[in-house]
Amino acid sequence: MKRTLQVISAALLLTVASVTAQAQGGGGGGGRGMAMQKENMMKEITVTPAISAQIDTLMQTANTKRMALGIARGTPPTEEQSKQSAAIMSDRNAAIKKLLTADQQTQFDKNMAAMAAMGRGRGGL
Repeated sequence: MKRTLQVISAALLLTVASVTAQAQGGGGGGGRGMAMQKENMMKEITVTPAISAQIDTLMQTANTKRMALGIARGTPPTEEQSKQSAAIMSDRNAAIKKLLTADQQTQFDKNMAAMAAMGRGRGGL
């Protein structure tokens, strides 16, 4: 019963976030952007469908929390918003790593470092 409630809650979060992202003109890190982020994070890492679904839920939850910070599109975040956003992403990454084997965690860290380097090359994430 608890698992069913979690699945329903995750589906509801995904629906709300996708509608919100569409209402804001697409972005917000949801939808295709979130799928691309997951693809980059999980490059060369194979997980079961169940683990993949858990990762999706963690990513969507983090995205929803970040959206709740009230960072306006096209406006730089405040220092406090940046700190809170970084903490949300750090918590998300730690939770994802707990789902992975030691070898997968090593690859995950490499993938995250590569993503950070790409972000710096474009002027930030």
